[in-house]
Amino acid sequence: MRLLALLSFIVISYSCTSDVLPDEITTVFTSNKVIIHDSLCTTINIIEGENLIFKWSRNAEKSSDDLEDDFYEELLFEIPMLTGDSFSLQDSLFSNHTLIYRNECTGRCTGQFQGLQNGEIRGIRLDSVNWDITIDVELIGTVVGINFHEQFSKGEF
Repeated sequence: MRLLALLSFIVISYSCTSDVLPDEITTVFTSNKVIIHDSLCTTINIIEGENLIFKWSRNAEKSSDDLEDDFYEELLFEIPMLTGDSFSLQDSLFSNHTLIYRNECTGRCTGQFQGLQNGEIRGIRLDSVNWDITIDVELIGTVVGINFHEQFSKGEF
């Protein structure tokens, strides 16, 4: 009887977790572009320009058959083209750069872009097509933090 209960538990546990999908994280940067947006960040366009633009996104589709658990977020920021191999943006420098975040999900997510405040974004150029980026920031009007350390590769978006 115990063996049957144990086997039932294992089968149920496996079936409940087998359709969970891993988060898909995308990290890419592009050059000679600029982020254009209206004052409320409701419209975002990336056009030809003179900046480096970095995009981090996470698609957390929790199951293949349940849309209510899906979650998507992205962070975009731009910096002037650099001649050096590193940069650091902190608190007061945020107002001089476009740094925006949005999330989409079922429930309390806004689906709209929000500005970033308080924190730091650091980058080190590894080579001509890769950057090592560390981000530790807060969303404007909240105490919600965004923290990650990722390698970004050159691409288009």
